Parts: sequence; C-alpha cells; structure tokens
Amino acid sequence: MSRKALLALLVIILFFTALLAPRLIGIKAFTTGDEPAWLIFSHNFLHAIDKGQFERTVYEYHPAVTTMWIISAGILSYFPGYIRLRHGYIEKFWELDDIYAQAGKALSTVLYRSRAIYVLLTSAFLLLSFLFLRRLAGLAIALTAILLVSFDPFYLGQSAC
Repeated sequence: MSRKALLALLVIILFFTALLAPRLIGIKAFTTGDEPAWLIFSHNFLHAIDKGQFERTVYEYHPAVTTMWIISAGILSYFPGYIRLRHGYIEKFWELDDIYAQAGKALSTVLYRSRAIYVLLTSAFLLLSFLFLRRLAGLAIALTAILLVSFDPFYLGQSAC
C-alpha cells in the first residue's frame, strides 16, 4: 500500500471516529420521553412483518418506517427468539416488560442496541457524504461541511446523538 493510500485510510478512520465519538458518549445515560412508545410501535411493526399483516405496519400519519426497521434490527440482534413467541399486538408498555422479564432479557438492551445501530448508520452515511463531497469540493471543504452538519444536534434531529 502506498504512503498516499495509507494517509487517506488514516484520515478516513480518524474522521469516522470523530463522527462516532459524540454519538456514542452517554448512549446509555438517558431515555427520551418517546422511546418507550417507539419500542412498542417497533415490536408491533416486527410482529406485523412476521405475520404478513403489512397493513398493520403503518404508524398513523408518521412515516417512521426507518426508525421501526432500526429498532426491529435491535430487537432481533438481542432477542432473536422474540418473533417465535406467541402473543398478539402490544398495547401497554407493561406487556412488553412482562415478555422480556419472562425471557430473562432486559428491554433497555434493545434500546441501546437500536441506538448503536442508528449511530453506525448515521455515521456511515455521513462518511459516505464526506467521500462524495471530497471528490466534488476538496478535502478541506468536505471535512468542514460534514463536521458542521454532524455536530449540529438540530440538523439531524433526535438521531440518537
């Protein structure tokens, strides 16, 4: 590997670390007010997908399919046996708590894994944006633009940052 390629790889690794760091610090330190509801919506989303009831995958007016796919990935990464359990759609949070308690699992772990998946996806897309922008506008502009976007908490919304 040439020296130039090694330097480019080092820049990319450092940049990706810079994108990850502020999102991973304190990832388990808090829970937002709407996260318990999203856990219920996502478990119901996964249940509907598993049962082939695609009309039940819609969450009212909100196009939150990305969020529900990410939390579903968090569920399956931690509790793959969840989809084999015999239960209906979940209405109350305590029902979900009971399912996890009976399986000896912690629902908070699903939340943290889902956040980690979201952080990795967000950071990967920012890195990809950096690579494209670097080709268009040069290294300095790409670094500045993507770092400004990535460190602005309101630009990416409540993105587990």
